Amino acid sequence: MIELAFDIVGKLLVLYLLFLFPVILLLLFYSHFNIPHGLREEMLREPFFSAEELARISAFPMSLLATLAVVRTAAAPSTMRRRFGSHDFSGKVPTHFKCTSFIFVLFVLIGGGICLLAALCGVLLEFV
Repeated sequence: MIELAFDIVGKLLVLYLLFLFPVILLLLFYSHFNIPHGLREEMLREPFFSAEELARISAFPMSLLATLAVVRTAAAPSTMRRRFGSHDFSGKVPTHFKCTSFIFVLFVLIGGGICLLAALCGVLLEFV
């Protein structure tokens, strides 16, 4: 019975790596190139990010982290409340970008759950 559970988790991990992870990367690049310019300029500025952080996330590979901050704020504004305080960006986010951001965050959470489940199954295999 336990071997069947491990096989299912292994197949889920393979499906994640073959299908879901590439979709996550595509959604990240789609979000990176389709962020509303005004939203990017308003969020990525001095009171919310330090000058050092802004200098680090201005070049391409690290600019994806800035995209992730904008996506996270669009999908789940309460999770970024600590950085942005009471400043509300929800009215400035277009519906299509909010929907894409929500799907992106949902896929990342699902993928993280699958990876965590696979890691836990690997640990359990050592004890069984």
